[in-house]
Amino acid sequence: MTIDPSWITAFAIIALPVLGFVLGARWMKYHHRLGRSQGEVQATPMATDTLDVLDSVQAQVEELAERQDFAERLLLQRKETEPQRSREAITPV
Repeated sequence: MTIDPSWITAFAIIALPVLGFVLGARWMKYHHRLGRSQGEVQATPMATDTLDVLDSVQAQVEELAERQDFAERLLLQRKETEPQRSREAITPV
């Protein structure tokens, strides 16, 4: 008894997507379980020293934002006054 190669091909065409679906479902179940266990670990409250450091970093970022805003305003003022100076210098007498 011999098996026709076309039957093997047809079986592979049908079996491979089913196998992929089963393996994907098992991977998703494992990934979901792993994420849930890590989520429980992350649910613990932050330490107060971590919150203090976070507040410090936030204050530094706010100060840097203010300094950047100030520097941008100075540069804009300089650009606005610079063309007036160049026009005055070029104007013939």
